[in-house]
Amino acid sequence: MKRILSVILLLLVLSISISAQQDNQPKNGQSERSINDQVVADDLIVQGSLGVGAGVVSGEDFQFDTIRLKDEIIRLKFYDTSNSPSFPTNDWAIEINDDFDGGDEYYRIKDLDAGTSPLTLQAPAVNNAIFVKGTSGNVGLGTNNPEHKLEVTGDAQFNDYFYFGDESTDGNWRVSVVGGKLTFEKRVAGVWINKLELD
Repeated sequence: MKRILSVILLLLVLSISISAQQDNQPKNGQSERSINDQVVADDLIVQGSLGVGAGVVSGEDFQFDTIRLKDEIIRLKFYDTSNSPSFPTNDWAIEINDDFDGGDEYYRIKDLDAGTSPLTLQAPAVNNAIFVKGTSGNVGLGTNNPEHKLEVTGDAQFNDYFYFGDESTDGNWRVSVVGGKLTFEKRVAGVWINKLELD
């Protein structure tokens, strides 16, 4: 009798195992990844590092990384699902490098709704390309210790003109360096008038 019960129990376990394997097989229109999706309807706490992407391997050495995104194409997108007319809904993305051969290498913030890229940092990036000093809010280009609201360290040369305001609006100013001379001009009645020229 015990032998018969053991056989029945073994057959039952095998039946459950085969059924589970069949349920895990991709069905029409499903991919391998979609049927393995996990939904957590509660807080998720990871007391360790989190690796995301096809490049993360078993036994990954995270060193001091709390979150590591590792893949051939890395995109982090923020979709705002607010549906109230008074709530902001703009969607954003962080994009790392182009996804085609010979493309650019960069860190980019994209406005998905507008289809624009308001900020791009191209590699290889130099030290202190843009630096905002915490105590004063001063902005440094090429320096980590700006003493003025905007401080440029390095060549800081103008290729053509530097405009204060729109270049086609009367009353605005432009600065240029031509022939070793620093020139300040003001737009009056559609014409740029030389107001000051320094050797």
